[in-house]
Amino acid sequence: MTGKKTRMTMELPEDLLTEVDACVLEGKVQSRNDFFEKAALAELAALRRDEIDAEIALMATDLEYQEEALRIVHEFAAADWEALQAGEKSR
Repeated sequence: MTGKKTRMTMELPEDLLTEVDACVLEGKVQSRNDFFEKAALAELAALRRDEIDAEIALMATDLEYQEEALRIVHEFAAADWEALQAGEKSR
């Protein structure tokens, strides 16, 4: 993520900040800012994955989606069978 950076103030438990500082001293991250930027990006990615997973879970109870998926499976059944046969012949 690029763009203008904004300064902010945070309150953290001392032991957490001590661990972050240890990561900086060990060279695992460049700075506290680097650590928290990476942590925020990772959390945002996890939240996006959770949203996608929730949408996918809804498909299990969506009858319209399931009917469409079955229609597609049936439409491609012949092509799938031909691909399987061709793969078996090439062995």
